[in-house]
Amino acid sequence: MSRRSEPLLRWLRERLDARGENTASLALRLDRPRAEVRRLLTGAVPMTVDDLLAISEALEVTPAELGVVDPGPEAPAVAPSARPSVHWDSQPEALVRLAFDAGIDVILLCDPAALDGVWGGPEAVLATYRDRDVPLALDAAYHRHMDPSYDRVGVTLLLSFDTLYRCVIPWHAIRRAVFAPLQPEPPAEEPPRLRLVT
Repeated sequence: MSRRSEPLLRWLRERLDARGENTASLALRLDRPRAEVRRLLTGAVPMTVDDLLAISEALEVTPAELGVVDPGPEAPAVAPSARPSVHWDSQPEALVRLAFDAGIDVILLCDPAALDGVWGGPEAVLATYRDRDVPLALDAAYHRHMDPSYDRVGVTLLLSFDTLYRCVIPWHAIRRAVFAPLQPEPPAEEPPRLRLVT
């Protein structure tokens, strides 16, 4: 069952997207942690009236737009984004899907404590990286062999160490993703144009 506040939260997120902003820029203006602002706007934690007022002021939302007063027939609508934003989805999931969909080499730096108990890979890897992030290099040439399977908890991949392991990487375990995209070809130089002078 969805929360009663979801339509308002969705409207605020759409307003943020339409302005070309994200939670990082909003958090900077509110002087609040980015993760906290994201949790408020996704409904993960309850939003207080003070939170709503601060966010609406930062987004330049009027009381009429919030529905506090009757907006009248000329109320401006929020212009929809050109394409749906993935900003509100799980960011680690969006990054992993991007790497696999676009065929980009990526290294996932994962919290070893978050992998412990669900990992499925060699325990020696977790022991080696006990005090630092576990680097998992996912070479695009082998993405199809990794047989990615996504769910709300994380991604399951077939990874090669001393043998093949079906490894579970929870979304919350991914701390960073380092991409190595192929560089595009430089634009071709246009030949000089001749001009007739009379």
